[in-house]
Amino acid sequence: MQRIQATRTLQGTTVAGLIHNGGQYFYVQVEIYEDGTFDCWERVDLAGVQEKIHSGWLVSSVPAGQTLSIHGLGAYRLKQAEWLYDAKRYVQHLLEKVKELNPHMLNVYTMPEDTDDNAFISKRSPFSAGKPIRDIGTGLRKPVEGKGFHLLKRTDAKVSLVELVLYANGSAVLYEGAEEHEYSPWEKVLEHIDQGILCTQLKPQSEVHIPDLGTITVEETLYDVDVSEKRQELIDEMNALQGKETSLEACRQAYIDYLIDPNKWARQRLKEAYEKVPEHLRMYLGSMDDKDSDYVRIIDRPHEKREV
Repeated sequence: MQRIQATRTLQGTTVAGLIHNGGQYFYVQVEIYEDGTFDCWERVDLAGVQEKIHSGWLVSSVPAGQTLSIHGLGAYRLKQAEWLYDAKRYVQHLLEKVKELNPHMLNVYTMPEDTDDNAFISKRSPFSAGKPIRDIGTGLRKPVEGKGFHLLKRTDAKVSLVELVLYANGSAVLYEGAEEHEYSPWEKVLEHIDQGILCTQLKPQSEVHIPDLGTITVEETLYDVDVSEKRQELIDEMNALQGKETSLEACRQAYIDYLIDPNKWARQRLKEAYEKVPEHLRMYLGSMDDKDSDYVRIIDRPHEKREV
């Protein structure tokens, strides 16, 4: 029997949320799709997302004194916070978003019950990770895909958490809740970073507005990403979106070149390439276990034997 398959595209959106895992809280963009499924570090249906909220996995607030981590930005111990939703209102908020996408609630998907035979399938298939998209015209032109990043935006004395999405066509959009600001060409983002309008670091006792979620006051920054490193990361990601070489790819190639012919010139090229990789991304140069340790060995201790 001949086998075929088809791929279905689902329209969706995101809302701000928090994952409570391992005693820490992680800011996320909860993905919501027209078929009534959600992605909150796991794909779930309407009943599943309510269970995640009732169990305390997906939450809408962080208690004072606890740590809030924001991927690619930093981790912060909170002094105090004001939140918009309790658990009941947050469930309603998510359901309203589904109805905006699917007003008549047609073809709503129900996940199969977890059994030994289908537990893996129910969580992993037939779904794929969502990607930011942007329409670039009418007719048959496909939407352009993008990649999102968390940043901070300073406006006078106000600081807000924002989502910057870079698109492969060389544009960018800054999302601050329901508000959108387009950068075209995208390099204007870099100008706003250089001017301090977009940033990555907070002063002690800073108050930060998190759109559609609440406002926090930071007691202590546990770690953060240097704004110059984030700037380079954005340049790298735009290169990746447009099919150009990134600093990580150039560094990995310099590493391979050194292993093939370990001489002082190849080592110098590796050192220069390594220093161009944003510091918070260097851990991704190697495997999950090794990270960038062998790169550091070659650069700093070239006479030390490589562990295999």
